[in-house]
Amino acid sequence: MQESPKNYQVWYHRRFLVDAIDGGAEAAATELKFTKAILALDSKNYHAWSHRQWVVKRFNAWDGELSFVEGGQSLQWGQPACLCLTRPPLQRC
Repeated sequence: MQESPKNYQVWYHRRFLVDAIDGGAEAAATELKFTKAILALDSKNYHAWSHRQWVVKRFNAWDGELSFVEGGQSLQWGQPACLCLTRPPLQRC
């Protein structure tokens, strides 16, 4: 992943492994932390944003996500729109 962070096959394989292990809240926290680190290197990494959206939906890890995406770097990738469309109770849409 470190050598090819924009390789979609690597991201799908990671998603497969995370889903198979099903580590619950701990897995969600690990994946959110990991995607945050990848996005710090390149905020335009579509595959990292896509994986992050999947993690949030898969593990119902919505808490704090709106404040993360409002941090600025994700607007061009539609992350806030994804949050608004998939989790209506969020406040600012």
